[in-house]
This record gives sequence, C-alpha cells and structure tokens, in this order.
Amino acid sequence: AKSKERLFNDEIYVNKPLRYGGATIYQADWAIDRLQLYINGFPVVVPMKQLPDEDGGRSWGAFLPKELVTAKDPSKVKKISDRESGVVLVCENMRNVQVFGTDKALAGILRSPGFEKEKMEGMPVQFGEEITLENGQTQLRLDRIMGSTGLIVKADPGVPLVYLGFALLMPATLLSVLPFGQVWAAIGTEDKNQILISGKANRNVPAFEDEMKTMVVS
Repeated sequence: AKSKERLFNDEIYVNKPLRYGGATIYQADWAIDRLQLYINGFPVVVPMKQLPDEDGGRSWGAFLPKELVTAKDPSKVKKISDRESGVVLVCENMRNVQVFGTDKALAGILRSPGFEKEKMEGMPVQFGEEITLENGQTQLRLDRIMGSTGLIVKADPGVPLVYLGFALLMPATLLSVLPFGQVWAAIGTEDKNQILISGKANRNVPAFEDEMKTMVVS
C-alpha cells in the first residue's frame, strides 16, 4: 500500500549529496527556469532562456513586448503586433534581474524579495523589488526567481564488496614490499651425506648470493 508519510528530509547542493537507503542523490547542473512578476499589478510568469556564453559566465534572458508591459491589464493582450520593441530581462543569479528598457539602456535592477540588500549610494538606476518603466506607464515587481536543477541517483550494492577487496589488498601490498630472504635445505635421497641448499630474496640479490656462498663454505 502507498504511504504519504515523509521518510526523510534534507537539503542537497554541490558536494553535499543525500544518502538514504543505499542510494546517493547528487545535484546536477542548475539553471534559472522562470520569473514570477507583477506587471502593473497583474501576475505574469516569464519563462527564461539561457543566453550564449560569451564571457565564461552563464546568464538567462527573456523578452517582454512593449504592448504587454504598457497594457493596463496584460492578461487581455492576446496578440502582439510589434515584436521588435520591448523590455529585456537578464538574470545571472538567484538574487536580482537586470531590466533593459525599450531604448536598450539599463533601466533598473529588480531585487529578489528573499535577498535583503539596500540600494548602493550613487547607483544611477532603480533598484528594488519594484521599478517603473516607460515614463511611469509600467510597474514591474519581482515576486520570485524560480530555479531548476537535475538530480543524479546512484545505487550500487557492490560498493561494499569493492571496499572490502581494497581492505584485503592493502595488507598484501604492504607485505609484498617488505624485504625477505628464504633458505631451503634438503638431504639428498641417494646420498644421505649430501645437503642441497637453495634460497630466494626479493631485495639485494647479489648480497644474498654472497651470504649464501659464505654460509655454504663455512
């Protein structure tokens, strides 16, 4: 039977995966999915699209036609006749959105409500959760920046066996590098007065041979 009971709750991010029930869940690449805005007081969801990577950083953008942003009720705009003129939104992080007016100049920066920061003194553009555009015809208010991320789930029941194999291999490897010498002696089967001597060493073989010769001669 299906249960709605919450079994585990945790936050994951880069270099902090979630481990539960033998499975490991990693965060994959993240992106900015959409913006939740208010245009002249009406809620609008704006999908974001990743822009070409030119300076090594990532950014996402969206275009709002002028007919949409200047309408008193954007929900009643069913058709856009001018697709060239409008407002451009550029977002590089989860904190703020750059707003470029129809004149292609930076008109202001929308601040995410969850990111508390006051406007810097001397900043030449508008900054805050709400800004005005088009000579006061348009009010833009940022409600939320919505991100998206992928998940990688890894479950390998053979991992403990691999670790066990390494645990057994390490002592054997250490023992293999320790110097040792072995000497065997056996009595001849045909001549009981004959002694056969043999030896083996893994380090400094010439010195071991000299020691064997000295031992036999003596």
